[in-house]
Amino acid sequence: MTTTRVLLDGILAGVVATTVKSRAEGVLQPLAERIFPPSTSEQTRPGADPSERPDQMPPTQIVDRAAAATGAEVDDDDRTRAAAALHWTMGVGAGVVYAVLARRWPGLRSGGGALAGLALYTATHATLLPVLRVQAPLQELPRAALIWEPGSHIAYGIALDSALRALA
Repeated sequence: MTTTRVLLDGILAGVVATTVKSRAEGVLQPLAERIFPPSTSEQTRPGADPSERPDQMPPTQIVDRAAAATGAEVDDDDRTRAAAALHWTMGVGAGVVYAVLARRWPGLRSGGGALAGLALYTATHATLLPVLRVQAPLQELPRAALIWEPGSHIAYGIALDSALRALA
């Protein structure tokens, strides 16, 4: 398989997986919140509630910081589009990285992509995003977020690996 083919497969699989993750999040969040209802104060924390507070989610927080750092004025529509573009770029980019690494080290595919999705969650939401202060630390998030966010990343990893297998 050529490098170009691996990259194209990674892009396509990343689009599929990011679509699955977004939909899984929309299903998992209300289910998890029925089991562990968050308090009002928990829901207002950065990264805690994508359905009601998308402006508090990491992509939007990053867009806001970039606008503030550059002095750019961003209206709500531009902000929403930029946050969505950042989210999709990260999802597709992670798909390409996974495709390239899995080609070189097939053992990374153990767990059918679930472990890769969990690793992505750990590297971002459990580590980097709280350090950057664009998401509350895990111990400050509602318990429900500790179910739906990693769950949606596991769904992402499984969809990513499945799409790559289908393309092979």
